[in-house]
Amino acid sequence: MTIVVGSWNLGGIRPYDNLELKAWLQNTSSPDIVVLGFQEIVPLTSSGLAGGNKEMQKLWTDIILKSLNKPGNQDQYQLLRVSEMFGLVIFLLAKKSITTRILDLAISSFNGGVSGNKGSVSVRFKIGDTSFCFLNCHLDHG
Repeated sequence: MTIVVGSWNLGGIRPYDNLELKAWLQNTSSPDIVVLGFQEIVPLTSSGLAGGNKEMQKLWTDIILKSLNKPGNQDQYQLLRVSEMFGLVIFLLAKKSITTRILDLAISSFNGGVSGNKGSVSVRFKIGDTSFCFLNCHLDHG
């Protein structure tokens, strides 16, 4: 079982056209599970925090799946869960061939900070007798 975990502070900037993440996500082989945590998926302004997450989450989901699911890949990736909160998002993806082995999926979030833009999102699951928990957080500086 191979798992790739990545974290990226996007700085509230939209991705450019034809962004390719394959070199980052599959740098050694084709992982079974991919967990990605992004911070500042939208600008940390009142308008960005008020409603831009869903649009950017969809945009990044499409980029991730396009980067992982290239023509000729025998085992395609599937988005299993997304947890998001105020500019934070965590994605859990897995090869379709192992999705039936992934059990007890759960997501959660914790809102912190004065303006609500700090905190964490997480995803947890089990494979067999092994539990996994991945946390993406955006903490206050200093």
